[in-house]
Amino acid sequence: MKKILLIVLVSLTFQSIRAQEIYFNTGKNYTGYSFKGSSNNSSQFKLHSGTGNFYEVGYALLLNNENFNYSFGLCLNEYNATGNSLTNSYAWDTSYMGVTNAISYTFYYDDNFDVSVKGGFGISTIIYGKQRINEMYLDLISQQEFSGIFIQPLLGLQAKYNVSNDYYLSFGYNYSKSINLFNNTDEQLSFNNHQFQFGIHFALD
Repeated sequence: MKKILLIVLVSLTFQSIRAQEIYFNTGKNYTGYSFKGSSNNSSQFKLHSGTGNFYEVGYALLLNNENFNYSFGLCLNEYNATGNSLTNSYAWDTSYMGVTNAISYTFYYDDNFDVSVKGGFGISTIIYGKQRINEMYLDLISQQEFSGIFIQPLLGLQAKYNVSNDYYLSFGYNYSKSINLFNNTDEQLSFNNHQFQFGIHFALD
């Protein structure tokens, strides 16, 4: 049933086009790791949030109700963190490639400025990952808690400023939680991410 509803939603979306755009977003991720059932869990060492870069290129369209907007993008996220125990220091550097889908609702607008709330989800997988323990390095791509497919529900807020009829700028914030639904091991990992983004948007019509 969920798949049918999603197909109907996407079909209605493309039948209801009022305006279209392409966009590029970039910014910073502030990521906290949450380990469960791992020998390296948070009860044995302190975890610290890390920073990483974020890039997204995508396509957006306005629905028949002009307050609603649907967007679809290809994204690259760096989810990094550090940790330490009494005897060791740790660092994780990872990059995940994936897609995002979101629907936003504009609740304030004037001639040149609007503000909207956003909800959606992403799907991603690891393309690079290294763990440092003191001066030793471990490849994370082969580690099941980091590999596989991650599902990423997200909520956000975005403000847009209309520079001209052809393009505008945006500033936004997203909160998301990435969960690996296909990891069957005892070692479970999720990412809690705060994302601050800057975007440039180009109208197609």
